[in-house]
Amino acid sequence: MIGGAKTILIIRQMIESILLVGGIYILSSKKLDKKAIYVGIIHGIIVNVIRLLPISFGVHSVLSLTGLIYMVSQISNINIINIISNGIILFLILSICDWIALGLYTNLFKLSIEQLLNGGVVSSLYSMGPLVTIAIMLFLIKFIRERRKNGFNT
Repeated sequence: MIGGAKTILIIRQMIESILLVGGIYILSSKKLDKKAIYVGIIHGIIVNVIRLLPISFGVHSVLSLTGLIYMVSQISNINIINIISNGIILFLILSICDWIALGLYTNLFKLSIEQLLNGGVVSSLYSMGPLVTIAIMLFLIKFIRERRKNGFNT
């Protein structure tokens, strides 16, 4: 059962990385291309390798963000300042969504933190909620920007 949970967490990390790269493009008002998807997958693999290292979570986050910034700067023509600021914004949004989901699961659904963090398949599936929230937020941002660009009446 733990093997299935690890597989789900690896897939979750891939999706999270694709959302982060896509989010940088969306927040920078750039058109998403196939290279961004590939970079998201590669970033997901790198983050999973970083998680295997015997380092604390803060260092893991900094290495992940640094890798994300470097990889996106290599494939895009987005200003490095925009990549850095949008990357940090997305990491903060991801953290806030994770905390909100944890609060909802423990207070609204009356699940214990042990149930959510026990490493099983069900607890791994609970971690998908914040990713759906971020995806919806990014699509809304993109939709609103396109409507503003094209005019609200079209």
